[in-house]
Amino acid sequence: MTERHDPFEQKSVKRKANETEKKLAKSLGASRRPCSGAILGQKGDIVDSDFLYDSKETKNNSISIKKEDWMKISREAYGDKKYPALIISIRDESWVMMPIEVFKEIKDGNQG
Repeated sequence: MTERHDPFEQKSVKRKANETEKKLAKSLGASRRPCSGAILGQKGDIVDSDFLYDSKETKNNSISIKKEDWMKISREAYGDKKYPALIISIRDESWVMMPIEVFKEIKDGNQG
């Protein structure tokens, strides 16, 4: 018997991603960009006064990030005069990835 494609699977994946983005935006005091990626000019998934975030999520134990993913959010963020950041969510844990220069600036700003 051949495996059938579930026509609702894609919607449930997108729905889960939307729920995760809403939760992350709220926890960061940021705003979620609805329809990000679907509307021309709508950059990033989440935005606040300093950062433009792209969110990647998996229910698996690992996730692959391509350089092109990072370059895209970097171009968009710097074009909007914001710092770029990727939020990586693996199962129920989320991590933020940013350029080391940005991390150093934040770290140095918190010393003293």
